[in-house]
Amino acid sequence: MKDFCSNVRPCEACLSKQLPCTVSSTSRPPGRPRNRVPVSPGGQPIRENGGSVTDSGIPPVPQPWTPNSSGLEPPLDGPSLMTSIAGIDIPAVRDAAAAEYPAATGLTPPPVMDEWMTSESASDFSIQGPFPGAANISADQICGDDLGNWLDDLNEFSVTDDTWPADSSAFHVESDPSMDSAVEMMAEHLQRRSHTQSPQSREEQKRSWYSAPPQLYVYDEDVVNILLNLSRAHISSTFALFSDFEANRDTRVELCLAMAAVGGLYCTAPAGIKVAKMLFNDSRRLLLEQYLQDDSMPFDPALSFAKTFILLEIYGLCSGDKRAYEFNEVFHGSKLHAVSSCLSALPRDAPLDQRRQAQLLSEAMRVLDSYRVLLLRRPPSFMGETALDPHTLSNMSRFQSLPTGGLIATSSRGGPLDHHPPTATGMDHLVMVICYSWMASPQNTENSTYTPLWRLEFVELALDRWIRTQTTRTETPQRPLEVSQMLLYHLTKVSLHSNLSHLQRLTPAALQAMVSRKDGDDILDSVRAWRNSRHFTIAHWHAKAILGIRMAQEAVAPSYPDPGPSIQAFSPIVSEDKRLNFNYPPAHMKMSKAYRDIRRVDEKSFDYVFEENVSVVLKDGKGIVRCNVYRPKSQSEKYPVLVTYGPYGKDVHYSVFHASSFAEVPEEHHSAHSSWETPDPGFWTRNGYAVVRADERGTGQSPGLLDTMSRGTSEAFFDVIEWAASQPWSSGKVGLLGVSYYAGSQWRVAARQPKGLACIVPWEGMSDYYRDRCRHGGILSNTFISFWWNRQVVTNQYGRPGRAARKWGYDTVEGDLSEEELLANRRDQNEDNAAHRFLDEEYYASKDYDMADIKVPVLSVGNWGGILLHLRGNVEGYLHAGSKYKYLRLITGRHDLPFYSKENVEMQKSFLDAFLKGHDAEGWSTGKAPKVGLVLRKGNVGYNDAEAEKQYPHRYEEEWPIPRTKYTKYFLTADMQLSTNARPSSTAVEMSLVSFQAPGSLKTPQAVRFTTAAFESETEFTGHIVVHLNVSASSLPGKETIPSEIDLFITLRHLDAQGAEIYYTGTVGDPVPVTKGWLRVSLRKVAESHPRHRPWRPHREYRSTDVAPVESGVIYPVDVEVWPTNVVVSEGHRLVLEISSGDTQGAGLFEHNSEVDRPVDLLEGMTNIHFSLEHENWIQLPLIPPM
Repeated sequence: MKDFCSNVRPCEACLSKQLPCTVSSTSRPPGRPRNRVPVSPGGQPIRENGGSVTDSGIPPVPQPWTPNSSGLEPPLDGPSLMTSIAGIDIPAVRDAAAAEYPAATGLTPPPVMDEWMTSESASDFSIQGPFPGAANISADQICGDDLGNWLDDLNEFSVTDDTWPADSSAFHVESDPSMDSAVEMMAEHLQRRSHTQSPQSREEQKRSWYSAPPQLYVYDEDVVNILLNLSRAHISSTFALFSDFEANRDTRVELCLAMAAVGGLYCTAPAGIKVAKMLFNDSRRLLLEQYLQDDSMPFDPALSFAKTFILLEIYGLCSGDKRAYEFNEVFHGSKLHAVSSCLSALPRDAPLDQRRQAQLLSEAMRVLDSYRVLLLRRPPSFMGETALDPHTLSNMSRFQSLPTGGLIATSSRGGPLDHHPPTATGMDHLVMVICYSWMASPQNTENSTYTPLWRLEFVELALDRWIRTQTTRTETPQRPLEVSQMLLYHLTKVSLHSNLSHLQRLTPAALQAMVSRKDGDDILDSVRAWRNSRHFTIAHWHAKAILGIRMAQEAVAPSYPDPGPSIQAFSPIVSEDKRLNFNYPPAHMKMSKAYRDIRRVDEKSFDYVFEENVSVVLKDGKGIVRCNVYRPKSQSEKYPVLVTYGPYGKDVHYSVFHASSFAEVPEEHHSAHSSWETPDPGFWTRNGYAVVRADERGTGQSPGLLDTMSRGTSEAFFDVIEWAASQPWSSGKVGLLGVSYYAGSQWRVAARQPKGLACIVPWEGMSDYYRDRCRHGGILSNTFISFWWNRQVVTNQYGRPGRAARKWGYDTVEGDLSEEELLANRRDQNEDNAAHRFLDEEYYASKDYDMADIKVPVLSVGNWGGILLHLRGNVEGYLHAGSKYKYLRLITGRHDLPFYSKENVEMQKSFLDAFLKGHDAEGWSTGKAPKVGLVLRKGNVGYNDAEAEKQYPHRYEEEWPIPRTKYTKYFLTADMQLSTNARPSSTAVEMSLVSFQAPGSLKTPQAVRFTTAAFESETEFTGHIVVHLNVSASSLPGKETIPSEIDLFITLRHLDAQGAEIYYTGTVGDPVPVTKGWLRVSLRKVAESHPRHRPWRPHREYRSTDVAPVESGVIYPVDVEVWPTNVVVSEGHRLVLEISSGDTQGAGLFEHNSEVDRPVDLLEGMTNIHFSLEHENWIQLPLIPPM
């Protein structure tokens, strides 16, 4: 049989053997790409199943390109080709490069340019590696046969003009675009696959491509959910439109399938690519079936269609599947129409969420279009700064159709070289410049006769002006450049200085064909000329920059050195300002200089092996985290690992952080590396555990953005846990143990379910950032945040000068940062919490998680005295964790010391031994251990006296709340009493008021108090409390100001028989009352249908849409959540309910006095409590009957 077919029609031999044929352009429909026979390096055509036509033993065709975990990396892009040509092979050269090249990721041009190409003939064409010791790469290693299949005739397959003629009105929303041409093209020109794989008839092939119904039953829900998570994790940094994607009942099926298809490209399972392709095909079938039938639609369904089109194009760019690429080419116009229809459907009075979605859609389209321009050499679809703003462009009527099938927006502001202030991200201006880069490239040689529409120098200058606006030091700190911006910037440089159409000819099949072609030498000559030009030097440098970003996943973070080749030769203007040459790094990039491996191991100085500053490389190229490792000296065993991750400084000794506290810690927890609120390595290594203590990103020796308690914090913590579980000295089981911040972070990371995590012990750790810590009842708890941030966090920021001089750890290894750089590299919790008020705002919503996702065993330890920070979080975490084995212990004492007491450490060790070592003497792992353990606050033992508090009795229960709880209402009366009588006396039938001034403060409290009668017998109250009030606001006497808000502060106090208050130990050893609660009345709405709502604990969602007006003189019934508590009231003692308009005694460090959050002009007035038969006021207490 013959190896090649004629130029007229496929030969019979190929038809009978189901082989792809080579047919001429004249014998295929317009726009139909030629089906080529894959050719091996030896010249033999290759079958689809891997064997050659003559079965000559030629190796099989490589598998299609698949993406990896580095993020969105379309196949065969400029950087991939460039780095291949440069001979970079990460696994092969990393060791040699690290040893002989100053930083393997250093971006300096290859030192020997004229020796780069080592052969003049096409048959043995090879390329010299850039690093010493790197082997040369032959042509067939540069790009496999699958590369040729993907790139063949892409320039000939331009159907946009056929589908959407230049004079078409399809892009104008006002018209009713006809899809007939697109449908006809699908029916006529895409009826068979690019590579025939089965003996289907023409009609069967047509149905399989377009008409076949989607087979949704074949998908496993769990698999799809995994793929959805993979997709969201990997593309959200580039396409924020999908960062909050959640599949629910309202999500259209085709959108869900498209999202999962993209996720399948990142799946490492063997069948991942196959499943992704099935998902893609079913998604596009559903999409076309629905979309082509709908002429108009409201915003939400239009948004779904637009998202689906975008995801399908992402799949087409990333998968290397030629058919997927062809689909996107044919329906490119439909995608543009879907986006414009969605934006035009946005009402002018649209809610904030819809407007945000429209903005993210516009941004996603522009970024995606940039990749089309750079990777596929397609003309831009959008040009101009506001090309996708439907209202400023009058529903896109200002768009003009380009002959190329793209779109251009008329703009009065000029071209891309005009200087404009940077946007929040800078992405808009960058993609605008990229549009013009298409017209300024490709570059060929120094003497190229190619005449671009824009000169290269102009676009270069625009790029440099863009980078200057992003990095110039100004009074307003710039946000760090995102990875997506960095990649696009470098990729644009590669594209400007490369002729990708020539590089695409360097496939094995193309090189083989050059042997018999007259112009073969001309093609190679043009490539050699380009290699010897300054364009190669610049393109090569930027390609290595992209590789440096890529290598951050596998090694320490990439360097950001001198820029190598500048563009001074192109423009004398540039040389006048060295900042344009990248001779200094951007402010945030100073942290991205080469992170040295500064790990140091000490096996002699301590009773344990001490590994200092071990680098943990974060996933998705997000930098590194440095940690200290403490492990037993014996190497004959593997040890379970206790991990902490926080901002206080792994190298700051406990005795420096809080000297007086450390002096009270038992001696067995004193070591050379004791640290505040973390397990002591000396004690735990003696007991067979390894300890990993990590500096949170942006603190200590860990570079990055300091953004405490954020989603990024949990993601990095997740990576550290999985790293610890995979170390050779690790048993593979990780436990989390720590106090306060080191406890609160456990809830969030456990919900992410990192591999190796076996159990958690959140010791006095909030679980709800908004309700437990920042906004009590919606009111900002500002003074503690300020104290905590300024004393304990920002003092340890990465790059902060003078840390060593203050004995606050060590100075940053990479050097100090300026004050401007420090400011640019942190998110200040003081500012963020003051600026954001509601849970549906992005700041708070980004920190949310589902406690039910926590599956590992939990020992939640709360403190009855933590009435302003952690107590609620420990109880709520226990209630809502999805763990099979979960336990709650409620203790007393100061915040710092009980964690190290002998009896509590024994409890910690017993629990950890059960789940990390399999040694369970207490029944933790079988559920036999008591579920709830309580310290009962009985009697007056004083406060801040650990020995005295040992008098408190203990009791165990099997559930929380305690099942035998009798919720008892004590009614408030106008004569300031608390009574169990349900109705006031018969004489008090008229409306009466009890009033107090607002706003109050800790220094000038404004409050009223209601007191019970003396208890006739000892009575225990343990559990949750609710206070119901009928309140109104009115003006102060003699003043005309009208209050428009009411802040309620609730306190429960305990008086002895003589009327003196009994105080309990607070967080910092201060005297505190029984418990407290808060409510901002404008946020009074209760989510009664929420699954967490209970009669004993009202649930509020604190959303911006929940805000209700507070008008003077109007009575508002409100239920106030008071934090859970325990108190045993002795005979003759009394309880006092205190209601105030501000903080009162017991607030301590946790005041609510922000002038921004509690402005006087909103609160000043009188707060009134109304009493009548219709207006009952009461406190519901959890009475525990005697056993």
